[in-house]
Amino acid sequence: MASIRQKTVLTGDLALFMLEEGKIFTSNEYRMLRKRCPITWVQIKRNFGNWSRCINFLKQAQPDLWEELQNMGNTSEPKVECKLESKEEEVKVDTSVLEDFDDE
Repeated sequence: MASIRQKTVLTGDLALFMLEEGKIFTSNEYRMLRKRCPITWVQIKRNFGNWSRCINFLKQAQPDLWEELQNMGNTSEPKVECKLESKEEEVKVDTSVLEDFDDE
């Protein structure tokens, strides 16, 4: 088990990595990154036990970085609502083709 100082350093590195990537990762997404990660999955399991404890410790020990991570999604461009107008157009069906088919 790691000390609180070690956990604080680990979560700080993890938070900075997430800020650089622009996303808060799930455990599966983080495992898939492998070599780009500053902290290996084994270190997370060894020091925190699981991913949710790591994230909870990040929230508790690094509240300023956690706020930046939360606000990271809010800084994106505002969503533009597209209003679709339904226009009903009159469709003319050519029935001469059907009449030829009936004659056979």
